[in-house]
Amino acid sequence: MMLPAKLTVHNSAYALDGGTTVLQATDEAGQDHAVMLVQHAFPQPSPSLGALPGRLYFDRELVPMRSDLEAGLVSLLRAAEVRYSQPRHDQGEHIQLSPNALILGEDIRRVLTRGPEDNIPALLAAVVEFVGSEAYLRFAERVEQAADPTRYTVWVAWDAGSRNQVVVRLGRVLGIGLQAARESLDSESPLVQDATALEVSELARRYSADGLALRVEPPFRWRLA
Repeated sequence: MMLPAKLTVHNSAYALDGGTTVLQATDEAGQDHAVMLVQHAFPQPSPSLGALPGRLYFDRELVPMRSDLEAGLVSLLRAAEVRYSQPRHDQGEHIQLSPNALILGEDIRRVLTRGPEDNIPALLAAVVEFVGSEAYLRFAERVEQAADPTRYTVWVAWDAGSRNQVVVRLGRVLGIGLQAARESLDSESPLVQDATALEVSELARRYSADGLALRVEPPFRWRLA
């Protein structure tokens, strides 16, 4: 994939699938290009879109994460000129929002209430910010987890030295009291069985916030935090 020397962004689109954003641009030679950041609200892929959730595409080609190509494209977007151009074909009547309309999501409200001249720079900045963030990498992990068919069994991790502390924390997290927490540890009862990778990851996030570690079988290949 070859990148142009310059991009001028002249239009944008924001899909209601969770936020897939498309930036329509031209290069220094007048050639058309499209930059797409697929929605990162849901880790499950959409068959109709045919693209990985949360990932960056240039002219429908996947941009490798933290690659030179990604760095070059992000640099182009940061330096891009924004010049709104009216669509060549009639796009139909513009949506007029009722003052009583219920809009699910602040991001959707902003897109619907801004004009195209304001949406283009705002969506451009949002794409650059997200791709450069740690959240971009973390969401890619969630996409991998959503595709994992393995089912897991999860226990609270403890040893003799940490047992009393774990009992207190486990009782507090589960709301079951100290005696029930001791019995749960002694019986080696799992917290959950037949859990998906996404469920394990969410469980680890909740329990780590209370200072509890987890043991997972079969081995979990993502970080438990």
